[in-house]
Amino acid sequence: MTTILIYFAGFCLFIAFTTMIPGLKTIITPIWAGLGRGFILMITWSWGWIVFVVKGVYSAHMEVIRHFILSEDEVDIKRRMNKK
Repeated sequence: MTTILIYFAGFCLFIAFTTMIPGLKTIITPIWAGLGRGFILMITWSWGWIVFVVKGVYSAHMEVIRHFILSEDEVDIKRRMNKK
């Protein structure tokens, strides 16, 4: 755990130095912005997959529960009505 903290502190110091040095700041700022945008897009993409999987698992469980509660005739009638 301390190794992760040391790497994180080093990364924060690296960002601080690159944003304080005037010549380097103009060069590195677009790179940091691009990396930040890429990170946010990755989080958005992974969240979309999480929602997709959770909705699929929830839907499958609800279908199983519905089959336990309803009789076969009621399930068949609902299937035919949903196809139309």
